[in-house]
Amino acid sequence: MRTIITSLAALAILVGGCELPTAYRADPAADTWAVVAANDQAVRDAIIRQSTMYPYHFITNGVRLNDLGASDLAALRAHFRSYPGRLSIRRGGEPEALYSARVVEVLSALTADGVDMNRITVVDLPADGDGMPSDDVIVIKELPAPVTLDTDI
Repeated sequence: MRTIITSLAALAILVGGCELPTAYRADPAADTWAVVAANDQAVRDAIIRQSTMYPYHFITNGVRLNDLGASDLAALRAHFRSYPGRLSIRRGGEPEALYSARVVEVLSALTADGVDMNRITVVDLPADGDGMPSDDVIVIKELPAPVTLDTDI
């Protein structure tokens, strides 16, 4: 047994001292870029899938888009330039005049950026997506609580 422990200790010291050649080392900048690029694309895909502008996309009690709204609308403009679709602009609890002004603001931005508005249907509906029937949600809520395993075994 002592021989095995001594051998493992010696192996750990030898392996711990090894260093990969420079050509095989990871490039932190490339790794960061790969993660950020994949995440950015996933976010754009989600924005396009949802195709919905909410009151939180606008400056509070204002007509202009905030930074998040401008960013999300940029993703939608890029998509709608090439593809038709439905854009939902949610009213929420906003007064009619403010909501109407926000719709005009969004449509003006899309038109100014070359989106053919004849191919876009503007609605005030919940976000698009696969969703889930409400009956299924009720069934899920009625499932028993998950069983926890005793980890002291």
